[in-house]
Amino acid sequence: MRPRGSPSGVIQALPKPPEDKDPLAEEMRKAGQQDCRKAYADKGLLAVVPLVRDAARDKGCRW
Repeated sequence: MRPRGSPSGVIQALPKPPEDKDPLAEEMRKAGQQDCRKAYADKGLLAVVPLVRDAARDKGCRW
């Protein structure tokens, strides 16, 4: 017996598309991040370096 929904003799060549990220999970992740306005406030102008790095990697602080 062949499973329902699968045509006989046809191989699925394309992988399944990745699932979309859960919006609630994304918001919970962001909530745990420190606010960028306060994260590097003590560094003055040198705060530009870690802010750019965090923005490029989408990790660290949140805007």
